[in-house]
Amino acid sequence: KAGGNRKKAEQGIIFIDEIDKLAEQSSDFDHYSNRDVSGRSVQEELLDLLESGGSRNVLFGNHLQQQMELDTSRILFIAAGAFNGLDRIVKENRRWKAGIGFVSAKTSSAFSENVGSSIGPADLESYGFIPELLGRFPVICSLASLSENNLASIMVEPKNSILGEYQKYFRSFGMEVEFKEGALKKIAQIAAERGTGARGLRSVLEAVLQPYLFAVGDSGSQAIEKQVTIDEKMVEF
Repeated sequence: KAGGNRKKAEQGIIFIDEIDKLAEQSSDFDHYSNRDVSGRSVQEELLDLLESGGSRNVLFGNHLQQQMELDTSRILFIAAGAFNGLDRIVKENRRWKAGIGFVSAKTSSAFSENVGSSIGPADLESYGFIPELLGRFPVICSLASLSENNLASIMVEPKNSILGEYQKYFRSFGMEVEFKEGALKKIAQIAAERGTGARGLRSVLEAVLQPYLFAVGDSGSQAIEKQVTIDEKMVEF
């Protein structure tokens, strides 16, 4: 992205996605996820890159890669992941606060909504991260789950939205596909219930549009509809 300009690269942002996949397996929480056993060694390899101050040798360039010294002290590193099972670890670490009897039940039912604000370095260490790596990320932020309204907006609002992709595909066969607002809300509701986030929208849309996808995919078919309107009833499955 810096176009080979080292100074620009030294003021950039590096986003490390799915950092949770590097968590080392812990004997106390092995049943929460099947994490890569080599996670610790990869975490240790990242330490030098994330160290604030000093120069690091990195591969730099688009096509012809060359090794170059890069000062990482002004680069913003952001790491993110789904962290499945982390909420249970936080609950376990905060169990002494839950109380007993009716108080325990009441606290437990409300805890899941506020678990994000309670996450600290100790919880991530229990999840499988080494303290040295956690020390390189001084700010910990939790993101709220996508709501049904968010999912409905994601389908239509972004440039190159998933709904736009399908409509463009059908339009190439001379078919216009329109979705009613109720249908979009139903699709978002199904995706939210599955807990798969925005990625789950495609599987729901595929199921809804499957009959029409088969129709346009059949080169011998002469019965392609010119106008299709998807309403809430057509999303029931």
